Amino acid sequence: MPPKEKPVPPPHVLVVDDEAHIRRLIEVNLRAAGLEVTTAADGAEAARHLDQLTPDLIILDLLMPRLSGWDVLRAIRSHEATLTTPVLVLSALPPMDPRNAVCHELADAYWQKPFSPLRLLAWVDQRLGRLTPQQRADVAAWRQLRFGDGLTPEVAAEHMEGHYLTVRMEAEAVLRQMGAEATPALIGLAEGASAAWRPALFLLGQRPEPEAAEALGELLAHADRERRWEAYAALAGSPTDHALLLLADRGGEVLDELLAALGSTEEALSRQAAIVLRRVRTPEALRALRDAGHGLTWA
Repeated sequence: MPPKEKPVPPPHVLVVDDEAHIRRLIEVNLRAAGLEVTTAADGAEAARHLDQLTPDLIILDLLMPRLSGWDVLRAIRSHEATLTTPVLVLSALPPMDPRNAVCHELADAYWQKPFSPLRLLAWVDQRLGRLTPQQRADVAAWRQLRFGDGLTPEVAAEHMEGHYLTVRMEAEAVLRQMGAEATPALIGLAEGASAAWRPALFLLGQRPEPEAAEALGELLAHADRERRWEAYAALAGSPTDHALLLLADRGGEVLDELLAALGSTEEALSRQAAIVLRRVRTPEALRALRDAGHGLTWA
């Protein structure tokens, strides 16, 4: 009888963050994906773990007691065993904070909180080489287009409707960086039936072109309640005066709908309205959130 092969242990991730709910959120998602996870509540605890184990990947906060994330990062890169270990920095600090020069030099990625757990899982899978052959093929095909000569807004928009999260995220980033030529493609996504309507709508709220604001104004009358609400929030966050005029002219009914839902006895509906209103950032929204007991801040 041939000897039985020993099972290959799952990749091991070290999660370092002084906020317990952040550690728990990351740990639950990584364990659900089949990974082994060790957590540390501060930099000193992380240093002790690193003396005893060599993780395959490290997720690191910066602002922590006893030993900061910057010091932990320097220690990680000063040990031979962790010279090339992938490190993702997750911090509330903006990336361009002067203290973060060491992060851009030594870490593999820097994300500002809050973050998407799905995006985190996609990044971890990619860094650990856990992609399926089909996912690798999808990423390769997309990147050949992305870094070739055939990338247009329409092509990027098509990939925002793809199946694999990493490709969708990269296509979204490309459209965010494009100029006015991307607006028609984003309008098509925002008005379409695929799940890409939500990120497209968000991106339209950041576009300076009048056509972007007009499209959001039209969506205030959309048959789907969720799309109406998201269009209202996108207009409220738009940098243009035209968007604010459209909001004042056409948004009254949507605001009334949001305020009514906020006071609903249906908990899920009230919570959803609160999430949208936190992004609206108007005095009416603040007063409504306060009166409904949803807090005074826009987290």
